[in-house]
Amino acid sequence: MRIFSLLLFSCWMLINPLMAQQNSPDAKDLLNRLAEKGKSIQQVTFDFSYRIQNEELDEVQSGKASVSGAKYRIKLGENTLVCDGEYRYTILGMDATELQINCLESEDDANSFLDPKTLLNPKIEDFNYQLLANETHKDKAVKVVKLKPKTTNPSYDYLELLIDEDKMEVVMARIFTEDGTKYFFEISQLNTAPALQQTLFQIDEGTFDDVIDLRDDC
Repeated sequence: MRIFSLLLFSCWMLINPLMAQQNSPDAKDLLNRLAEKGKSIQQVTFDFSYRIQNEELDEVQSGKASVSGAKYRIKLGENTLVCDGEYRYTILGMDATELQINCLESEDDANSFLDPKTLLNPKIEDFNYQLLANETHKDKAVKVVKLKPKTTNPSYDYLELLIDEDKMEVVMARIFTEDGTKYFFEISQLNTAPALQQTLFQIDEGTFDDVIDLRDDC
């Protein structure tokens, strides 16, 4: 699937160069408050809907994510993405017999924008950011922050986070890639105090029929 060989950001609009060079104080304050809340959260689970749009398709799927520190597990359709804090594993297919392994620091890893830590609590020092006009999400006003990576990212151009300021939670992430594709992640059923077992983020390579190990390419 494209989400795992490319996927958790199509120029919907041309980026104003001034916006890319200046950071909004209001956006910084909002992101800092989001980060401050994130410091107290060790584990989190949430459901999400994932939509991809381009000239050829408009597809929606649902998924689940579990996060514990630097580790996470994402289930989307027939595939599962697992990070144990050191490597990223992609379990392919309904029968789960094929495994692909990548290094986290791989420059060619196009799954980086799916990292739940980026979606839920971005490191603002990695981005230029701007507060956009408020929007309405499920009958409630939300703040919208646009973030553009300071360094060239092969998997996305920029992203927009919709933030519920009352709960200080990200409710949606919109990702825009340079090839014109748009990704939408709507977050629901957010639980910031789940009881997750660390075995959830462990992968036994010996249980798979086919293992594609790309760690030598990192």
